[in-house]
Amino acid sequence: AAGAALAHYDALFVLPPIALVAFWRTRWRGLIDFELLAPWRQGALVGAGLLALFFVPYLDSPLFALATGRIEDRVGGGFPHNNLPSIVASATLYLGTMFPLLVAALIVLGAVVGAAGRLMRRPDTPPLRVWLLGLAWAAVPLLFYAVVARKPGTHVHVASSGLLLLAGAGFGALWATVRPRALLAAAPGFNVARVGACAVLAVLLAGGLALVSTYLVPIYLQTTAEIVRANKVNTLPLAWRPPGGLPPKERFGFPYQGGWNAVTALFADGTLRGSYDTNEQIQVTYWYTRGQWRCSDAPRYYFIAENVQDEIETPRRTIQAEYRQIGTVTVAGQPKMRVYERGAATGNAQPAATWAVEDVAAPFQRLGTPRFDPGPWARGVAARDGRLLAVSFGADIDLLGYQVYAEDPRPAGVVRVDLFWLPRVTSDEGHRIDAQVGREPRIGDGSGPACDKTGDDRTWLAGRPFTQRLSIPIAVGAPAGHHPLLVSVSRLGAGGGALTPSGAPATGDALVQIGEIEVHDGSSRTR
Repeated sequence: AAGAALAHYDALFVLPPIALVAFWRTRWRGLIDFELLAPWRQGALVGAGLLALFFVPYLDSPLFALATGRIEDRVGGGFPHNNLPSIVASATLYLGTMFPLLVAALIVLGAVVGAAGRLMRRPDTPPLRVWLLGLAWAAVPLLFYAVVARKPGTHVHVASSGLLLLAGAGFGALWATVRPRALLAAAPGFNVARVGACAVLAVLLAGGLALVSTYLVPIYLQTTAEIVRANKVNTLPLAWRPPGGLPPKERFGFPYQGGWNAVTALFADGTLRGSYDTNEQIQVTYWYTRGQWRCSDAPRYYFIAENVQDEIETPRRTIQAEYRQIGTVTVAGQPKMRVYERGAATGNAQPAATWAVEDVAAPFQRLGTPRFDPGPWARGVAARDGRLLAVSFGADIDLLGYQVYAEDPRPAGVVRVDLFWLPRVTSDEGHRIDAQVGREPRIGDGSGPACDKTGDDRTWLAGRPFTQRLSIPIAVGAPAGHHPLLVSVSRLGAGGGALTPSGAPATGDALVQIGEIEVHDGSSRTR
């Protein structure tokens, strides 16, 4: 239970059936007999230790407030709630209608037959404790998400474990009634009626599973067309639309052909080079772009995907005014994604390209598995292809390395840089990090809007590294040539000032040159 709780708090719902099993094991003596509870107590201590290994350090994490806020939003107040309509709608979407009906039929019929079997002292009938265990496993989460929780979402699925155990007990009771042992040999106890009943039960179950598959197979295993995302669920056989309709959101696990495989290949072969933003969730894009820089401050590209779940709003007017569509990604001949590039709205523009995802599927497979680091969006150091440094600014902070991204800076363009820091002291907005392109004159200032909104460059914790994402605009009239990329750190407040760097070539002031930018008229290269 503790190991499962590390994955999700829904695992806590296994504790009631565990408590029920413990009670059956110890009876009432377990409440007063310390020796009898020793194995359970030892298991609980091991579980508590497993949870403490993660949650004790997590209490000091900036993500802790995010997690608790999310749980408070899910549970909320205003008890009691009536979430049954949304639970029915969610169950209809994920399970169809035949599967819940089949489970319910097995539970009801099995309970009736099982009760009769116990009265007749039939030895093969599932014992009462199996039914009680399944009931505890199903009823507690079902009641919690139906009445207590403010937003049940899809979490009510944890009740399915107990419901399926009850359905299994129901089938066991039915099977015990027809006594399938008579099929093994034509013995004196051979009964043609029972053999026939056994065959009928098997045929009915197989028929029920076949009806279930008419819904579950298309929506989960058929990748084209996208039945759920295209809102074509009602076209399936035996589909039923609940009174409130199917849930418009929280549709997880269904096939999605968005064309992102093509984006992976286009970045890999150099067709696309630079930062991007999109209407898709960041957890999706980080994987497919192999960690390319996603930035909402004047990105080079916008990827606008069709039929996105939980779509992120993008600045449509800005895209229309400052960007030009350079390509379309298609899946099975259907347009699924539009690709826009910044600063390409004028001049002799080339016609928009068409990239079929089927043409790049093989190259995508050869690209290998992406690095599953959390990336700067999760407030972690993710130096993949950057250069390592060993520069200290006083005794306050070390610059571990940097990475200049492949997006070419140009006049009126931007430079994208990751700086990897290790604070030696704790600071709450007591320091300032500055970056610039060019010394005299300065042609790019990194103190403006950046892509990273975490604020880690303002609030430090000693010994905890962080990644700072800089977006440095290049001046409109920037001269062509090579320009240094410079960084400095200052201590604010009384007695503050620029910190003296060490471990880098002396420049005569507080600035450290970490790289060089080559600016060209209309294009450039990074070093």
